[in-house]
Amino acid sequence: MAELRTYRVNRPLHGDRFYAAGELRQMLPADATELLRLGALEPVLDKAEPAPANKGGRTVRAKG
Repeated sequence: MAELRTYRVNRPLHGDRFYAAGELRQMLPADATELLRLGALEPVLDKAEPAPANKGGRTVRAKG
């Protein structure tokens, strides 16, 4: 079964309810195809994990 994806609304839409520009909307990719082509929606990328601050595991302090 297909998974719901999240899209950002670029301009007001009437769907299952009214969506204002800037809102997030979840729908099946097959249903979003035409709205993406028209520029009414844009995909929201998955949240990337932040890079670790120090990959070495130890903190080095400068003497001063």
